[in-house]
Amino acid sequence: MHTSATQVLRPIFFTLFLLASLAASAEPLQTQLGMQGDIEVDLVRVTINEAVLTTIFAYRNIGSEEAGIKYKVDSVYYLDKSEGKKYQVLADSQGQWIAAPVARGSIAVETGMGAYPVPIPVGGKKMVWFKFPAPPSTSTEIDVVLPDALPFEKVVLNR
Repeated sequence: MHTSATQVLRPIFFTLFLLASLAASAEPLQTQLGMQGDIEVDLVRVTINEAVLTTIFAYRNIGSEEAGIKYKVDSVYYLDKSEGKKYQVLADSQGQWIAAPVARGSIAVETGMGAYPVPIPVGGKKMVWFKFPAPPSTSTEIDVVLPDALPFEKVVLNR
């Protein structure tokens, strides 16, 4: 019996499409408004692995024109109110932020001429992530602060 490549690949592509659709439609943990009103920010995921807390955000353009995001990474942090501490984004041994997309110390894109806002087309979204030192295992929730959005308060930590 002869099987065409199409017959073999069709179920694989369907499965990949289905998984991508499910991932794209997953409910965010929280959504906050951007400060300029044309962007909403979804907190997509918070994980703790080996003493590192990772946050993933999706910036969505809900406006009628292209939008952009640009801000200094050193202005991003989370608060652990239970211990009264503020945690900044981690940097590697060369002093580079452990986050993306980063250009010249900002959430931005590098053009060779400088760092420019990450463009978000109308109806589009862009992902941004940060790595922080993890809070103590006794901490159950945090507040995450981005400079261009309302704070994400009482984010539950699942360990």
